[in-house]
Formats: sequence, structure tokens, C-alpha cells
Amino acid sequence: MRASALLSLLALSSLAACAIGGEYRHRTRGCDTDYDYDCGPYGGSSSGSSGTVYDAGKVDARPVDAGTDARPTDAGRDAADASRDGAVDAAPDRDPCLGVVCESNNGTSTCVGGACVIVACDPGYGDCDGNAANGCEPFSTFYQDADGDGHGVGNGATAAACAAPAGFAATTDDCDDTDGRAYPGQTTSYGTPRPSGSYDFDCDGAETQLNTRIDPQQCLCTGGVCAISRGWKDTVPGCGVAADFALDPITPDACDIHYVSQTQVCR
Repeated sequence: MRASALLSLLALSSLAACAIGGEYRHRTRGCDTDYDYDCGPYGGSSSGSSGTVYDAGKVDARPVDAGTDARPTDAGRDAADASRDGAVDAAPDRDPCLGVVCESNNGTSTCVGGACVIVACDPGYGDCDGNAANGCEPFSTFYQDADGDGHGVGNGATAAACAAPAGFAATTDDCDDTDGRAYPGQTTSYGTPRPSGSYDFDCDGAETQLNTRIDPQQCLCTGGVCAISRGWKDTVPGCGVAADFALDPITPDACDIHYVSQTQVCR
């Protein structure tokens, strides 16, 4: 047999040795089926004898020989690359709630993202302060505030909650729940009465007139500027009653008394 024909036969034999297992693999040397995973039934590399890329879809047929093999088995790589994207998957995050115990007074709680949160409170209780560590607090009682002035009445509806619902207030000191102008501490005076006819808008039990001064008809001029004492022309009118009221002079340098009709306001 000629030398060239013999060389061709040897080359074909070497290529055939790397086709065991159903895959054709190019080799530059012969296959060692006892120790080399690139050939034979243990096949795994698609890059030749260097063995840098593994077949993520197949499990090796034998365990790694720690003292001989320099690379891991496909089984180990498959476990670390479940997404089959060729990169080792990131380690799963540790459960932040592991070991966290959540207990709540007057309710139940659970761990979310490493922190305890209240799931539910017992009847009559709520997480009023927003702090799960304190558990659930008892509801407060709120009273009807029909006119929305922030003051309730004790003879109306009530509500139990952490904060006042719409239409309710924490106090029962409103003297007229039908008129939002009337409530304790009111400082504004009005010339029209409440629905009840009263002019007591600060709920102190009295109708307090704003202007009670009578004009003494005095005029003082200083430096060419004249002013008169303001007040009612004759008598102090009652709440809601109109009368003549003296204002500053029409002409700054003259004592011409200026009267206007004005309604007495009260609170």
C-alpha cells in the first residue's frame, strides 16, 4: 500500500473515533475514551481538545476524577446554569423573613420583606399609629359634625375609628350643628343670624356686638389731615340692625363728617 493511502486511512480512523455517541467532533489527535470527555460515550466539548465549552444539555456518564480531570461534569454545570444561557446563574437571594417572628397585640401580623406588618386587628382595634411593633390600638369615638366645622354634638351619631371619618369630630362642643359659622373659638362676627335666630357664633352663650361706640362728633386735624372718631351716630343698634355709622372725613383737610348705613355684626 502506498504511503499516501496509508496516511489517509489513519486520518479517517482518527475522525471515526470521535463520532462515538452520535456526534461528529473534529480532533487533531486520537481519542482517549478512558480519560478524555471530548470523545466516546462521555462526549461533551464542542471546541476540540481544549474543552472550554460544555454541552449543557447532557449529563456526563461518569463522575469527575478529581486527580485527573481538570473540568467539572456537565451535571454540575447544568445545576448552576438552569437558564441554559451559558452563564452561571446568580445565587438565589436569602429569604429576608427567615427567622423573623412577628407577634401583635390585639391582632395578627406577618413578615414581608424582612419587616413585620399587621394583617388584621381584632374588632374595636386598629393600627392607629402605623407601628406594627406596637400592635393594634383601641379605636377612638367620634361624634356627628353635620356642618363640617370640626366640632361635633353629643346627641347625634357616633363612629369608632383611628381618625375622624368625614362628617365626624372628636369633640361635642358645637352649639349649632346646622351652621358652620357657629363653633367655640369663632372670632368672626356676622350680620345675619343662625337658623335658630341667634347671633351667638362663638358658642359662649351671649350675642357680642362688634361696634359699641357712639360718635361723639369730634374732629381732630393734625398737619392738615383731619380725622373723626368713628362710631354710631345716635345709639348702638342691635345685632343685624342697620344704622348710620360715622367714618373719616370725605375731604382729608376738612372736618366734614361722613356717615354710612352699616349693619351691626355680632358673634
